[in-house]
Amino acid sequence: MTIQQTIEIPADRRVYFDVPREIPAGVAEVAIIFENEAAAKTAKRVAEGRRPFEGLRGSLQNSGLFSGDPVKTIRKMRDEW
Repeated sequence: MTIQQTIEIPADRRVYFDVPREIPAGVAEVAIIFENEAAAKTAKRVAEGRRPFEGLRGSLQNSGLFSGDPVKTIRKMRDEW
């Protein structure tokens, strides 16, 4: 049997929880899976079939930096170095 519950870790870092009566007393394995907020958002987007950087697609489309001939733009950028 697997029980999954989202909890908030308090400042004292102590977690208490009740288990259903169907689980017998004795030894059990308990796992705490921690994900920071950014990782959780990315995982949610991937689970929904969205890619992590999908929101950036097309963001430079109307940028003056990348207008014109791409070869000339790259040469200009290279020559600035």
